[in-house]
Amino acid sequence: MSKFEMKLLNEMCEINIGKTPARSNEEYWNGEHRWLAISDLKDKYIVNSKEGITAKAIKECNMKLIPKDTVVMSFKLSIGKTAILKEAMYSNEAIASFVIKNSEELIPEFLYYALKTINFQRFADKAAKGITLNKKKLNLIEIPYIDVESQRKIIRVLEIAEKLIECRQAQISSLDELIQSVFLEMFGDPRKNSKHLNEIPLTELLIGIKGGGTPSKKNEEFYKNGTIPWVTPKDMKVLYIDKSKIYITEEAVERSSANYIQEGSLLMVIRSGILKRYLPIAINRKKVTLNQDMKALIPNDKSIKVEYLYTFFKLYQDVLLNKVRSVTADNLDFDDVKNINVPVPEIEEQITFKEKFDEIQRNKVNLESQKAGFENLYNALLHKAFKGEILNILH
Repeated sequence: MSKFEMKLLNEMCEINIGKTPARSNEEYWNGEHRWLAISDLKDKYIVNSKEGITAKAIKECNMKLIPKDTVVMSFKLSIGKTAILKEAMYSNEAIASFVIKNSEELIPEFLYYALKTINFQRFADKAAKGITLNKKKLNLIEIPYIDVESQRKIIRVLEIAEKLIECRQAQISSLDELIQSVFLEMFGDPRKNSKHLNEIPLTELLIGIKGGGTPSKKNEEFYKNGTIPWVTPKDMKVLYIDKSKIYITEEAVERSSANYIQEGSLLMVIRSGILKRYLPIAINRKKVTLNQDMKALIPNDKSIKVEYLYTFFKLYQDVLLNKVRSVTADNLDFDDVKNINVPVPEIEEQITFKEKFDEIQRNKVNLESQKAGFENLYNALLHKAFKGEILNILH
């Protein structure tokens, strides 16, 4: 059976570092040549980037083109984000490219997976803005190496696990779309009130609106052994909120502008850079508190169901986000929210929608559980593969 050996990364690859043309020179930007930033490293394969540079920038900044099928990796601040380019492009100074010297000895996908098994923290230095590597440190990195045929076998196994994850994610996304489709079928487009429902001012549908606050960070006792979720925009990545990254104490609530938010409220982010892209909203399933960048809408359950209100805002958000203004931060003028007239169907119809909403969410939870299982399988296979344990089975 073939065995792994460790080889220096720079033995197998030419390691190059990208550059960022001066932002102050407008003639360098918005060109046709793709330029890669860390924020572009989201998927395994990269076919495009958000920004482009000009031929003038390439010439005057002496920039080097990264060939197609090259593995790239962030090595500053956000270390270890890895991808494979499917189109040739340039990159910034926080991204290293590993151009394979001999394509008959090393497959890009194998290098991609191998890099994912390395603990880069042990090579890193602490910089003023976080953790960083440099080219000298990159040259010290060793990767597991094996013959090409064995590389292909490992790649096939890991790609099967990836496909399972992708399949479940596609199904989860379909369920999110299904909720909106059910809403549109039952109640029409809320932006146009296409089914001519009775319109009621939002504030008349609520018991109240509460804002958030931040207990003094200087008082460690406010946060030490806290049991009350203190929800911030960073927690607003899920539909249901029942926990948070940070917890505070009862004393913190009593001695600050933080408020208790009763369960079943609609939580909304009103100040965050994320508002450039979408409006984060969620439903809390237990009593929480919020930070100052958020608001809570407390619905009158006899007039409007929180599930209806949540989906209404999902469909209405583009109207609000078009009004987002940039000052020192991206802010949603909350008066624009409070002044909304909401098309409101009969409560019986809302209850029917809630039942469908809950059923779809139960199915989504099952799929998310399966996806998590496949992710665990993938991570286990990844590490077993580079210990030779998968090859033991395949042989």
